[in-house]
Amino acid sequence: MSHNIEQFADGTAAFVSAREHAWHKLGTVVPEAMDLTAALELASLDQWDVRKAPLFARVPVQIVTKDGETTVHEEIPVPGKFSAVRTHPKTGEIEHLGIVGNTWTPAQNEEVAALLGYIVDETKGIVETAGSINDGRDVFISVKLPNTMRIGGKDPVDLYLVGVNNHAGTGGLHVLTTPVRVVCQNTLNAAMGDFESKLTIRHTTNMKDAMADARQKLDLAFEYCEAFEKEAQRLYEQELTVKRFENMAEKVLREQKSDGQKAAEHRAATIDTLRGLFLEAETNEGIHGTRWGAYNAFTEYFDHIRTVNAADEDAAIARAKRTLTNAGTIRRKNKAWELLTTAK
Repeated sequence: MSHNIEQFADGTAAFVSAREHAWHKLGTVVPEAMDLTAALELASLDQWDVRKAPLFARVPVQIVTKDGETTVHEEIPVPGKFSAVRTHPKTGEIEHLGIVGNTWTPAQNEEVAALLGYIVDETKGIVETAGSINDGRDVFISVKLPNTMRIGGKDPVDLYLVGVNNHAGTGGLHVLTTPVRVVCQNTLNAAMGDFESKLTIRHTTNMKDAMADARQKLDLAFEYCEAFEKEAQRLYEQELTVKRFENMAEKVLREQKSDGQKAAEHRAATIDTLRGLFLEAETNEGIHGTRWGAYNAFTEYFDHIRTVNAADEDAAIARAKRTLTNAGTIRRKNKAWELLTTAK
C-alpha cells in the first residue's frame, strides 16, 4: 500500500487528528485541540533523528581455497551516495528511508513543526492532522487557522497551514497556505499574484537558511487570506453562462494544442462532469451559475472525483497527497482561477 498511513506492529498508526478530517479519514481521532508537541508525540513523529549514513554495495567475490571455490561478499563504499535513515519510533532500530547525495540535508519533524509553529503561536491555530505515509518517507502536518471566511456571507471557507516533508531524497519540504471550503471540504489552491501561498524548500546544505527565510514569507498568510476572500467575493457576485464555463473548462483541461480522438473524448466526458457540478451539485448549492461556483466545480472535480491510481483503502491518502503537492493538479486549478478572475 504505497500511499497508506504508516502502520506499526503493535497495531497503532503514525497518525493523529483533532477530528474526522476531509483529507485523511484514517488513524487516531482525539476530541480535544492539540498543540504541535502533542501532535508529534501522538502520531509517533517525534525523535526520529533522520540522518545520513555511509552507503555500501555488497559485492559477491569468488575465491579459491584449498577446499575448492567459494563465494564471499565484500562491502565497498558508494562514493557520493548515502542512506537516509531514521530511528524507528517504536522499535528503536535504524531504518533505511532512501538514497541521497552529498548535499542532502534532513529536516526533522520537530523542525517542520517549529516552522509551522511560527504561525501557530501568533494566531492560536489548531493542529488538525499529523501523520506519516509511505513507511516514513513522507510526513504531513496541517494546522487550522482561526478565522473562517464566509463568501457571500454564507459559504464557509477555512484557512489551513500545511507542511509536507520528504525524508527519502525524492522531494523537498512544502509549506502552503490553503483555503478549504467547508461545504464539500475541497482544497482551493489558487495563484494569488504576489501573495505567497506555497513555499518549496530543497533538502540542501542551505536548508536552515531557507527555512528561516520561509518564516518571514509565511507572515503573508493573512494577506493571502484577505486577498483570496476579496477575489472569491467578487467571483460570487458574477454570473457565468454555461457556454463560457465550457470554454474555460476546455482551456483548463487541454494540455496541448492538438491531441488524438481518445484524449478529446475523455476531455468531453470530463466537461460533462464539470457541467453537472457547476449547475446541479448539492455541494455547490446557493452558488450555482456563479464564477465562484465554477471555481468550486473545478476544485471538487480535481480533489474528489478525478481517478487516482490507488486501491480503495488508499484513495483518500492518494488524493490528499495529489491535492497538496502534485504540480499538474495545482497548475490546472490555478489556470481555472486565472481564467475566472481575468476573463470577461
